[in-house]
Amino acid sequence: MKKRIIIALAMCVLAGQSVMGAQERDRNHGPKEKPTFEEVSQRKAERMAMDLALDDATAREFIELYKARLHEHKALNDKYKGKKIAKGEKKPAYKTDAEVEKKIKDGFDRRQERLDLDRKHYDQFRKVLGPKQIQKMYSIEGQKKKAATQKAAAKKSEGKRSEGNGRRLGAV
Repeated sequence: MKKRIIIALAMCVLAGQSVMGAQERDRNHGPKEKPTFEEVSQRKAERMAMDLALDDATAREFIELYKARLHEHKALNDKYKGKKIAKGEKKPAYKTDAEVEKKIKDGFDRRQERLDLDRKHYDQFRKVLGPKQIQKMYSIEGQKKKAATQKAAAKKSEGKRSEGNGRRLGAV
């Protein structure tokens, strides 16, 4: 009987130590810092160069061009970024004809600027890459955008499931 009590007590002590050790490891690491846009663009450019299987000299030139492209696209997105509505606030129920027309024309301007940027960068990439490599680059970007969109949609729907009325999906 004494052996069982001693063994149970030893198990509790060991379990407590492992939990405390895990908490200590978490405290040491702290929250992760979000990488800067510069770091992210560098990694994206290096990954794209690797996906395109470029030699070292071409990769160096390509990475600089690709990073410049990412920065210019970010600047364009920031320029047209609209005011976000605070959580809980509702969008205005109606807009005037002038507001709707301005939004449509801004969309035209944004798409035209993006097209101009894409043409400019295509010409720059064409000096370094062949047409098939450029097409592959655009294809890879499209695949990554699609995957990111699907991941965001899955995350959003996962959040909605947990906010539901407590009933399982498909339950009657």
